[in-house]
Amino acid sequence: MPEDRTSLIKPFTDLKDLPSSSKDIEMDNALKRYKRRPRTLYHLSYADFVSWYDMFTETKRDKPGVLNAENELPEVEYNSDKDEDVLLP
Repeated sequence: MPEDRTSLIKPFTDLKDLPSSSKDIEMDNALKRYKRRPRTLYHLSYADFVSWYDMFTETKRDKPGVLNAENELPEVEYNSDKDEDVLLP
């Protein structure tokens, strides 16, 4: 839930330049950037957005970010009895 999320506060050097009534004290993060993404990227899931777009330079990568050490999706075995049971090798 949004009210249960934690966030980082901006550095003091940034805070001191804000008006005392400002509520803009939280640092930006991937979720906030995903919510602000342009309409042309609405087809992307949050996971795709984070793996394909560099959050620091806000540019698209040549290949997706690392998912594991081999940069491949791990093989997953699904239990047909329970959708939430995921077994990784």
